[in-house]
Amino acid sequence: STGGASPFSPGAASELTHRIIPCLDVKDGRVVKGVRFQNLRDSGDPAEQADLYQEQGADEIVVLDVAASPQGLGTRLETIRSVRARLHIPLTVGGGVASVEDARRLLSAGADKVSVNTAAVRDPSLIDRLASAFGSQCVRSEEHTSELQSHSFISYAVFCLKKKILSKQLYNRHK
Repeated sequence: STGGASPFSPGAASELTHRIIPCLDVKDGRVVKGVRFQNLRDSGDPAEQADLYQEQGADEIVVLDVAASPQGLGTRLETIRSVRARLHIPLTVGGGVASVEDARRLLSAGADKVSVNTAAVRDPSLIDRLASAFGSQCVRSEEHTSELQSHSFISYAVFCLKKKILSKQLYNRHK
């Protein structure tokens, strides 16, 4: 038990603090825009974009390398170092995180948290291993899919709260 009401329980949303957390989708070291990661077009430098969001009051920035997992690559560390050099707010990084070592590289490059997505679907125990290695406060998981339940677009987001990680139950919440 987490000692309180579940963040998924009715009425919990009214008790939560609102935070502004922009997500920068990045490919080849550049911010990209598209629809469901298709027809991507260049939208600028990630460090400049992150800095603009920070100046406008963002509470945290998420950088998601949208090409890393599909291409079997890791997130470009130089991109993360460049973004971190301009930020004074938390930075979450995802894309291609498939192991504890992948996460270690991102955290060493300046990420405060890692987002594990595709690999968590394939191996939910990865979340537990990451939390054991770095603490649950450093782990975030989100999965976007259009292939579940009548092809509807479903976004799953699990934020690891306190020291308890939701792993095997992770993707059963919205069924």
